Amino acid sequence: MGGRLVVGELRVQEIVRGGGRVCYTVVDADCSVVAEADEFLRTCRAGTDRTYAYVLVDHLRWLRLAGLDTGSVSLEDLRHYMAALGADYPGPFGLPWWEGKRPLGTAH
Repeated sequence: MGGRLVVGELRVQEIVRGGGRVCYTVVDADCSVVAEADEFLRTCRAGTDRTYAYVLVDHLRWLRLAGLDTGSVSLEDLRHYMAALGADYPGPFGLPWWEGKRPLGTAH
């Protein structure tokens, strides 16, 4: 994690559970655990919780930026989110913002 302390925003937090098991969760700006994310991450096995935690942080940040929450997001909202990440989408968000060339995953 680079040793950089991040405070004041959603972030991934390493935690040690009973028996010394290292796990990962998502905490909010006020350092509280994001319950929905934590509930999902507790179901992950074989170290996948760290990867999923970073993906969840990105998704939760996007939800907030878009003024949505997990109860109000629609399928069309999720399509726009995936398009912003580079998925092929015939709408206004069909290209990745960091390259502007072609959707990710398109093999040529």
